[in-house]
Amino acid sequence: VTYITAMMALANESVAQVAPAPLYSEFASRAAGPLGGQGAWRTRHGTATVNADKSVSVSDDVQTSGMGTVLDRVVGEGLLTAQIAGGSLWMLGWHYREADAAHYAVWNAGTQFGNKIEIGWLTGTGATAVTSKVATLVAPTTDYNVEVEIGPGTVGSTLGVRVWAIGSARPAALSTSYTLVAGDLLLPEGTVSLHSLVNGTPVLKTLTLNDGNQHPNAQEAQASYIGRWVPRVEAGQVVMATLNQGAELRAQVSGTAQVTGQFVVSPASTQTPTVAVSVDGGAYTRLVLPAGPGPVSLQLASGLSTNQAHTLSVIADGIHELDPVWQRGCGLLVAGLSVDAGGVAAPWTDTKKSVLWIGTSIFAGILARGSAGGSLPVNSAGSLAYPAMATRQAGGRAVVCGFGGQGVTQGGSGGVPAAITTVGSFMQGRSQPTVTVAGIVIGQGVNDSAASSGDFQTAYTTLIAQLRSTYGNVPFFLERPLNGTHAADVQAVATATSNCTYVDTSAWAVSTTDGTHPDLAASGHPNAATRWAQLLTPLLA
Repeated sequence: VTYITAMMALANESVAQVAPAPLYSEFASRAAGPLGGQGAWRTRHGTATVNADKSVSVSDDVQTSGMGTVLDRVVGEGLLTAQIAGGSLWMLGWHYREADAAHYAVWNAGTQFGNKIEIGWLTGTGATAVTSKVATLVAPTTDYNVEVEIGPGTVGSTLGVRVWAIGSARPAALSTSYTLVAGDLLLPEGTVSLHSLVNGTPVLKTLTLNDGNQHPNAQEAQASYIGRWVPRVEAGQVVMATLNQGAELRAQVSGTAQVTGQFVVSPASTQTPTVAVSVDGGAYTRLVLPAGPGPVSLQLASGLSTNQAHTLSVIADGIHELDPVWQRGCGLLVAGLSVDAGGVAAPWTDTKKSVLWIGTSIFAGILARGSAGGSLPVNSAGSLAYPAMATRQAGGRAVVCGFGGQGVTQGGSGGVPAAITTVGSFMQGRSQPTVTVAGIVIGQGVNDSAASSGDFQTAYTTLIAQLRSTYGNVPFFLERPLNGTHAADVQAVATATSNCTYVDTSAWAVSTTDGTHPDLAASGHPNAATRWAQLLTPLLA
């Protein structure tokens, strides 16, 4: 099935809530033609087209499963309303049940099934979907609104649904509801999906979030977020979240003697993350977040002069790769920055170009500080791993997508899938917004030792093709794995790929902590960083 999905991070709402203002409405500002590539939308399967009246149609592609077109970066406190053309097959989903990977959703079974709106749990996609219905409603015969209440809740709280014809008054009473029970994993992100019918083209007329938060959200109003970040809700708070070591937030503060970071530690985390902090361009200092779960505070800077502005860089230095990173979004969760009364924290921006690094634990800096005790956050150094260091030295910004144990043919630690999935997704069920990059570095192969040469080259080539469809003809740099695994295959793929450079690391002699992961000695990460900086400087000039 082809569908389009919008991921929403929303605060909890009461059943009888009146829709707040202001309104955030999607599609009105989009240009006619393909929706993919506009804003944060991308097309994964089939096509989505913005029509002249600003509605969106989805191609009839019933053979394809998986995510279609994805909208991200909408955070708020409100009710999500979709205006849908009568007869369309669609789905609005939110919340997740971990035991059987089911999503709680409301969907229209289509005119061929009596045009009924059904509410329940959905497992799988397409012909393999298994549903457990909670309620059934009769859909209006004309175009109609579907309003859902999305947000993190507790066992016993109610998720409401309203359905009414366009042009009619919004009903005060809910059309139906569902009460959360034990075992429902209350992920905050909701989805809006538009599925295509056989011999039919569904149309989503508008998508409106009755948003209690202005855009940008409070976190983005205080700092710039460099790398792979998305807004989420955890422990009842809106946060900016990253799962990737090397991701950075940058702020400029004034009128304050100190800066305190407000974070949230996921209840699913077994180890608290570490951060590396630099003030006014100084050396990075590593700090460990207090134990959670829930909201925690950590002073990031003190003794600042209140008579001048200061710059602050905070990098995700260590995230426990063995936590349920992919299913539960365990990572660095930033709720905001606190400054003294009268002080100001604002985004610290520049025009430097970015490089996307797609790799393994090596790119993430896992085990860079040592291997005793395993891949704990305190043994990681995302701030000093060579992707981050090399890009800084070359005058750019690093966007690091590196996960422990991952390859192009296999998934990694923490439930992380193979690279072809993670490059377009933030976590399970949540897409990753596309960023503009000047080039892409891929360092895969070290974890693919079990794959045949043919399978490895096929998976690697497929990954590059997917990246090309998203990022266009930017230069690619394919790194020979430091331990030589699949080196000839990587070189063969590079040779067969246009605008692509094979980077031979065979003479680098990178020192390691455990035989695989570079250390922080001059011959380790700094050695590789210097060599990569020389390659990237012309690209980032």
